[in-house]
Amino acid sequence: GAALVALPSSASWLSDALADVTQTSVGSGRVICVVGGSGGVGATTLAAGLAFVAARTQPTLLIDADPHSGGLDLLMGAERIPGWRWPRLASARGHLGDLTGQLPSVEDVDLLSMARDESLPGCELRSEQMNAVLLSAMRSHAVVVVDLSRTVGSAGREALRRAELAVLVVRDDVRGVAAGCEVAVQIGGDCAGRGLVVRQGRSRLLEPRLVASGIDWPLLGSFADDPALLLAAERGDPPARSARSSLARLCVEVLSDLSEPHLDRQEVR
Repeated sequence: GAALVALPSSASWLSDALADVTQTSVGSGRVICVVGGSGGVGATTLAAGLAFVAARTQPTLLIDADPHSGGLDLLMGAERIPGWRWPRLASARGHLGDLTGQLPSVEDVDLLSMARDESLPGCELRSEQMNAVLLSAMRSHAVVVVDLSRTVGSAGREALRRAELAVLVVRDDVRGVAAGCEVAVQIGGDCAGRGLVVRQGRSRLLEPRLVASGIDWPLLGSFADDPALLLAAERGDPPARSARSSLARLCVEVLSDLSEPHLDRQEVR
């Protein structure tokens, strides 16, 4: 009556099955997915800020899951740091083992980003790649932050499926709410926990609670436009380096509330 697995043809399936058996063991990493409701809203900045703040106290991995973002390593100032990028994992399947030490690292944040040069061209991610990386990362890192593309794709849905929290970032204006609603519909059913972050412009057109009620997602908080963030990005300085910034305070709150049960409810704080 025992199941039969033929090797080597089913090696990938067997590796996935063995990895899934141990996934729920004590100490498994928590996955947070961040996605923007529209372009330029600051989702990548928030993802990097969450990773940077989390890395102060626990092993953290930041994953770039947007093939057309230009590379998250630029935002983190890691474009010249050697290490594996996504093309190195183009054929990843099953369980990869510990990736620590193979990836670029910036101020204790391990980073898996896209590549831009001719020797390592950008790649379209597949669910098998994302699954293999996450299975490894959830064992070696306490927090895994995934920066998703708005066109989620199969790899993004795999990340959402394993995520404890999906964070949607939207602008505080009517068009931002409308765009955010479209993305919310696209990703809402793929993750158990979800929360909304509002990016407030200088005019502060809509209150964050009103934005959250329009999208019908729980409100995690908001952060204001900050010219210092743009300058830091151009220099390659990681976001949320200053503990006094509104972005850093928001990241601390989101991380501290990550395991709280209110994230799974539909009310707005």
